[in-house]
Amino acid sequence: MLFQSTEEIRQYLPVSSAIDFENLKPHIIQIENDFIKPLLGSRYEIVNTYYNDGQSSDFLPELISAAQNAIIHLAYWRGFDVLNAYISDGGFKRSESDKVKSLFKYQEDNLREYFKTIGFNALDTMLERLEKFVDKITNNGGIDEDWYIATHDDFINNAKQFSEIYEINCSRLVFLRLKKYMKQVKDLQLKPLLGNQNWEYLLAEFASPVCDFRVKQIVPYIQMPLVFLAVALLMEDSGADLTDKGLVYDGKISANGGDVAKIPAEKERVAQLIARNKKIGESYMNQLKQYLIDNATTWNDYAAQASGVVNRDNMGKKSFWV
Repeated sequence: MLFQSTEEIRQYLPVSSAIDFENLKPHIIQIENDFIKPLLGSRYEIVNTYYNDGQSSDFLPELISAAQNAIIHLAYWRGFDVLNAYISDGGFKRSESDKVKSLFKYQEDNLREYFKTIGFNALDTMLERLEKFVDKITNNGGIDEDWYIATHDDFINNAKQFSEIYEINCSRLVFLRLKKYMKQVKDLQLKPLLGNQNWEYLLAEFASPVCDFRVKQIVPYIQMPLVFLAVALLMEDSGADLTDKGLVYDGKISANGGDVAKIPAEKERVAQLIARNKKIGESYMNQLKQYLIDNATTWNDYAAQASGVVNRDNMGKKSFWV
């Protein structure tokens, strides 16, 4: 576990020194299990060993600091209601005294949002620092292939490059969520369009130290449909707009007592965004197809696939694919 005392927590959150660390411990462990360990993977044990044994390092303190910042804010966000409650054999009660009053509802909502925002931003900072030191945080001192595959792509190198095409604020968390949708687009749309021979050639070139000039020319034509179609798929699954703090399109309504509550986007708005990104992605797919036709000799005598539409020649009494 990457926390040992309340004093450490006070580096990131101005909590009372009287707080019982044991009450926070279950929430800290839960956040590490749900967020930190999946993101760090096998590197968690290396980081945890360094933290608990006090080993010397010139880069791990930066990574641990970001992880701790994320852990404590997300622990308070996730455990907000439980930490505010008194649990006994008589049931659940709200903690309050004559001197200290509970927050108003709008203050509680704002505080939850604060914990959530800071926590997820810190996770992204942790990923940024992990990416910076990935060649050092391994058992053998070499590049961690699993991490590299998880955070990079054949055609889109990282979250920053993705953001140059579609704004995700360079968030590595959003980029990780998009990975499976990019794979779907590649497997089901890009690979069939390019053909197996061209596809395998592209992957082989990406693996080589020096990339062929013609590969560099075609990559931008592939990146554009890959990004927009992957975003559309993610929106279909999430039913919301892109953020790394929960894919919800913010709308606000008046709630009880004058509080303001956030609601998901209207179905019509979500459908418009999905349709827009699909249309843009399909337009870029057509551009890629035309590029391959115009440069057929360079790409293994590429021939456009049949569209699947049957045309009937009534004069010759023949049907043919167009």
